[in-house]
Amino acid sequence: MKAAPKIQEFFDKIADDMVLTLGISHAEAVARINWHWGWHEFHENDIIRHEEPHYWAMRIYYPEVPDWSPDADRSCWGFQERPPADSGCWTLGIT
Repeated sequence: MKAAPKIQEFFDKIADDMVLTLGISHAEAVARINWHWGWHEFHENDIIRHEEPHYWAMRIYYPEVPDWSPDADRSCWGFQERPPADSGCWTLGIT
């Protein structure tokens, strides 16, 4: 995935949010971002920056987000499966 510096910083914030909010590893967060957007080329002022990193962290991890409150009980929400090991998305190793 090609990304301008500001977009790369944005992806880093999304990954950080996934690690802190969802308790997954940084490598898995990066793999999920790569799986979600790996086909796209981004530019400095891309439309994805119109939403906060937390929004994208949740949308990438969960197919549906029924409650956006920080203290929502997410224990029974369905989540997207991890990218396959052979997908090429695991650029930081599989954890």
